[in-house]
Order: sequence, then structure tokens, then C-alpha cells
Amino acid sequence: MEMATVQEQNITTLLCAEIKRDQSANLTQLKVENNLRNVLRPSCKIFNCERGLARHMLSHSEERPFECELCDSKFKFKNQLKGHKQTHLPEKLYFCYVCGAKFTLFAYLKSHMISHKNDKPFACSYCDSKFRRKEHLKGHMFIHTGEKPFTCVECGSKFSRRENLKVHAHSHTGDKPFQCSQCGLRFRYRASLNRHLVTHSGDKPYKCNACPSAFTRMQSLKKHLLSHTNEKPWSCSFCDAKFKDKNGLGRHLLIHTGLKKYQCPQCEAKFQQGSQLKRHMTTHTGHKLFECPVCKAKFTRNGSLKKHLQSHVATKII
Repeated sequence: MEMATVQEQNITTLLCAEIKRDQSANLTQLKVENNLRNVLRPSCKIFNCERGLARHMLSHSEERPFECELCDSKFKFKNQLKGHKQTHLPEKLYFCYVCGAKFTLFAYLKSHMISHKNDKPFACSYCDSKFRRKEHLKGHMFIHTGEKPFTCVECGSKFSRRENLKVHAHSHTGDKPFQCSQCGLRFRYRASLNRHLVTHSGDKPYKCNACPSAFTRMQSLKKHLLSHTNEKPWSCSFCDAKFKDKNGLGRHLLIHTGLKKYQCPQCEAKFQQGSQLKRHMTTHTGHKLFECPVCKAKFTRNGSLKKHLQSHVATKII
């Protein structure tokens, strides 16, 4: 490299070729003597500062000053070390169901979800409903398509929602996890327990506007209102019969279909309802599923247990 060339052209650049580390002192001296600000390596690129040149010079050396404290890896540049450290991070188990972003901690995901607080990106193509999660939209679509993908393995009943199948499953197991603290009566569903609790309080918040009747449930009031109008909105598709409620229509349809899908595994008996089969099974097993929580008396039918419990209530009143 000829210094005369630099001075004659009157440019504030330092021309350097493949400079070795032991020549760095000469670079500094040249810079001081010629009042040079910009540093140039003609074989590579131009740098505006000596720091940039120094960093670039590492690409021509074997020096790797940035060492990972978690393993033996070494790197020439800090950003390379930073990228490498990502390989040591825990697996990102928590992902955002809205945008797909992944996080190593649930706390990070929770903070991220605030950005989607009002987002409902999944819209129904049949109605105006919108959902935050794709699976919620998928479940909603069954309302429009009539699809029932969830099948009971015991009886073959089909449901559009998994939650409804889980509720239905209790009808086969006999499980009644929800117990009344007042009388000990047990129920399969929490909603049934909540309705039952009103019978102890005596509260009847649903009042008829046409007569003094009052009810513990809104559904009961709706059925009662039909007695004033004689309206029968539920029509049979096989005949002209009409009914005030869906249950009445359901019972009537069995006359036409004669369907008895509940078969006893021990004999030829078949039944239209699961509850009928359940009662029938006690004739084979003698098993009494319904136990009184007060005196431990057992019964084959829930209705018998209910009647029995009244004897305890009457005793308490006396």
C-alpha cells in the first residue's frame, strides 16, 4: 500500500489490504499522521469508524471472543452468540390459539393474550356469530349443518357437542356426584341440583301475568303460559298431532317409530328409553342403586327413594 496515493488524492480514507493483527499498530499510526477518519478495505467494503473495521477484521481471523456460558461454543460476533443461546431455551409449550405465537412460560402467554382481548377472528359463514378460537367456530357450525360427530359407545346416541356427550354418559354409569346439603338427594347434573335447591327455599321468582301462579323455573312458567293460550307449537311430522312441549312430542313419536334402541344384555327385552332399561336391569341383578343418605335404605328406583325421603322430612317437622 502506498501512502503517496492517499495523500495525492486528498481523500480521508485509509486503504488497507489483508492486514494481519500484528500490523494494527501501523494502522493507528497512519491514522494519526494523516488525520484519517474513514477506514477502507478495498477488497471488502468501506467503514465509517475504526470499530466497524475492527469488527470486520474478525471475519479474516480465527479469533472467537464470544463464548457461550452454557456450552463450549464460541463465536466471532455477539449476534451469533445471541442466536445460539436460543437453542438452550426451554421448549415453547404455550401457544396462542389466535395468532399461533409460542411462549416458554404461561405468564408470557397470558400477557400476550391481552393484545387479543377483543379479537374474534373466526366468523361463521351462515350467521353473524364470531369466535376467538377456531374450535369454537367448528362446534358452532354443527348448529347449521346438523352434524353430530360425538357418539355414545353405550347406546349409539349422537351429539353435536362433546360436553353434551359427557352429560349423557352419566345416564349409563348411574353416577350422581351432586348432592343436596339439605336432604341428601343426589343428582347427575349441577343444573338439576340447582333447580332442586329452590324446593327447599320455597322461592318462586317466575310469576304468571295472567293468574296468581308462580314457579321456581323459567321453563316451568313458559309451559304454564301455554295453558292460557292453548298454543301447541310442537307438531308431529307423521300425523296432525300437536303438543305444548318437546317432551310430549318425543313421547308421541315413539308410537310411530316403535324404536327400542335400548336392549337388555341378559335377555331379549328392549326399551325405548335408557331409564327403562336401567330399571329393568335390577330384575336381573337385584342391585339397588339408590341409597338413602339418612338411614342407608336402598331402592331400585329413584322415585321410590324420593318417596322414602319424605318420611325423614316429616319426622323432622314433627
